[in-house]
Amino acid sequence: MIATALRRLFRLLLQRGAIPTDLANAVPTVPNWRLSTLPQCMQAAEVEGLLQSGDRTTPQGPRDDTIVRLLARLGLRAGAVAALTRAALPWDTGALRVRGKGARQDRLPRPPEGGEA
Repeated sequence: MIATALRRLFRLLLQRGAIPTDLANAVPTVPNWRLSTLPQCMQAAEVEGLLQSGDRTTPQGPRDDTIVRLLARLGLRAGAVAALTRAALPWDTGALRVRGKGARQDRLPRPPEGGEA
């Protein structure tokens, strides 16, 4: 609002002859980046509803349920879940090896319901 007010003031001053050149173009614009706010998240009740909605009787059901649980419980990115392999799930340690951004490897605790799934 301040930048807009300054531009209008400079144009008015130019129009009235108070200044010899148009200074309105010298006022920088304010960046308005798309998606610059925090992303919206699901409420706890919505997450629980999503976790309960999976159909584990289909061949893909347990896999889909595990993916949703890893996303919800550990906050993993979709790419990190997609990159998981059986080698990243050692059953004896109770932890997951997750590839983060870049080449970073993280160890996260395996949620009990994730291990069962």
